[in-house]
Amino acid sequence: LVKALDNNSGSALNRRLRELEASGFIQCFVPYGKKKRDRFYRIVDEYTIFYIKWIAPITASGMRLQKSGYWSKMTGTPARLSWAGYAFESVCFKHIDQISDALGLSKVAFNAGSWRYVPPKGSKDAGAQIDLLFDREDGVITVCEIKYSDKLFCLDKECAKSLVKKLDTFETRTKSKKELFLSMITTKGIRDNLWSEDLIESEVVLEDLYE
Repeated sequence: LVKALDNNSGSALNRRLRELEASGFIQCFVPYGKKKRDRFYRIVDEYTIFYIKWIAPITASGMRLQKSGYWSKMTGTPARLSWAGYAFESVCFKHIDQISDALGLSKVAFNAGSWRYVPPKGSKDAGAQIDLLFDREDGVITVCEIKYSDKLFCLDKECAKSLVKKLDTFETRTKSKKELFLSMITTKGIRDNLWSEDLIESEVVLEDLYE
C-alpha cells in the first residue's frame, strides 16, 4: 500500500487504516497460514462499493444518465451482477458470527479467515482463492464458497471441478492435515443435483445472516 500510494510514512498510513477499519469502511484479513505482515484490506462499506463501481466512473467521464430507466436497464447486465456479487461477499464478512451459527459452530472454537495462492511469475500453476474459511479446533476446516444469484444457485459440472481443484490446491499449498468440509453461502440456496449432493456439506442463505 505504501508503494502504491507513494507514501513514505508507514505509521501515518497504519493510523488511517485503523481509523477506516474502526469506522466500518474496510476490514482487515490475515490469510490462513500467513503472518500479520501479510494482511490485506477489503472495502466492506456498501455505499463505498457502490460509489466506486457506479458513481465515480460516470462522474469522471462527464457522462449524463438518461432521465429515467437507467438503473432498471442495468439490472441484468454482467457489470451489475459482478458488483452484486462483491457487495454480497462484503455483507457476509460483516456477519461471520451468524454464518458460524448457521454452520453449527457455536460450540466449536475456530479462527475465521480467508486464503489465496498467487503463483510465482512465470509459473504454469493456477492461482486459487478461498472467500472465507473456519479453521476449527476439532480437526476440520470449513471452506466457504460465496455465490450471489438472483435465483437458486445451480452447481454445474464446471463449477464443481473448479471447487475440487481449489480444495486440492489448498491442501497442497498449506500442507494442512485437517479434514476439509465445503459449505456454500448463497442468497437463495442451492438447487439440488448430483454435484451439490456429492460436494456440499452444508449451506447458508442470506436469511441466516439476519437471524
